[in-house]
Amino acid sequence: LAFVVAGFVQLAIDADLTPIPDYKDQNSVRVLNGLADEDFTAKSSYWNFVEDYDPVNGYLVKSQTEQFRTETHALIRDNLPEKNTTLKLKGTGLDLNIELDDIEHETINSYVVFKDGADYKVLEYVSPKEKSGSMRVRAILINPNVNYHLRYHLIDSDGIEQRMVVDKTVLPGNKEDESTEFDRGNFKIKAYFMIGSIDEQITDAELESQKAFSCESDYWNASNWPFSEEFNAEFPYGTGSIWSFMAVKTAGNNCEVRLSLESNANDVNIFLLLPQYIVITAGEVMNSVTGLEFAYTQAPKSMKSVVQSFWLLTTCLGNIIDIFLVELKLHPTQSGEYFILSAIMAGSTSVFILLSIFYYEYIDPAEFENKPQQLNEKIDEKSGEKNEGFEKDENGAEF
Repeated sequence: LAFVVAGFVQLAIDADLTPIPDYKDQNSVRVLNGLADEDFTAKSSYWNFVEDYDPVNGYLVKSQTEQFRTETHALIRDNLPEKNTTLKLKGTGLDLNIELDDIEHETINSYVVFKDGADYKVLEYVSPKEKSGSMRVRAILINPNVNYHLRYHLIDSDGIEQRMVVDKTVLPGNKEDESTEFDRGNFKIKAYFMIGSIDEQITDAELESQKAFSCESDYWNASNWPFSEEFNAEFPYGTGSIWSFMAVKTAGNNCEVRLSLESNANDVNIFLLLPQYIVITAGEVMNSVTGLEFAYTQAPKSMKSVVQSFWLLTTCLGNIIDIFLVELKLHPTQSGEYFILSAIMAGSTSVFILLSIFYYEYIDPAEFENKPQQLNEKIDEKSGEKNEGFEKDENGAEF
């Protein structure tokens, strides 16, 4: 029953959850525009599975926050791309073909188009899928600028500037999962462009004086919020959300910060866990107490501890089986997996009910104390074998 309740709670979570490639061969490819003021198209047979995909025109990737990347959640593929599948990127001066042969399962593969002088290049990295494990906001910091190092800062609604907790920036040639975390709130994202590497111990005053130039985003409000998720005025950067920050140099010593919401914030009330805990607690009370009593009363004196230990051992074995079932990923969604596990539990419960009705004969515990010989006869009639648990030693004592 707890799995059934968990399944319905998960359905409520899934309604606002950003889908990710997390089942068998699922994978995703997305393209981000790191060019100053150039739009381009991204075309590939990889996306032919998408219902509204136009293979002739492909996706338009603009050089602005609203559409500077293709949508991850809408482009999840159920199988790995076929060999020689290519991604074609084409713009005014851009003409690149990228082989997608090295795509791995359960990954979000990101391709950032940027310029190195007059040459167009692509920065590849694997986007993180997991939300923050400490109830914070996760951000991927991207630097598509070859000649500059970036330092990203947050400016809160009171105008107080703070550095990212961990300052990791995805650079050209680096495909590792680099991300940072910060507390929820409403912030401007400020990017400092620096020539040469940045000393981690640099002070804010030194950073301001040594920067080549800097730029910042606006605070989010209801009128400039471009994402499908409902706007939260107090916490636009909500707990559990994942963002991409990319600062791009534009004409002259100017720049702009492009922001993308990759995964929606957590918005399910924690009190929805209460029904599950109530059901689990009731189940433990009814199951553990009666199970231990059964193990104790239905065992002879010499076997009571052993039989009770075997009862507890079944919990261990059940947890091991559960680990294997979870690793098998029986269903693409977490809620579907909960419902399958509840069906398995219902099946095992039915087996035990049938065993209790048609196979096992309850023995009065008093018979172990007062009538060992009669008990032996009962068991002999049932099993056809001698019960060695009540043999007597040479002095006539039972053992």
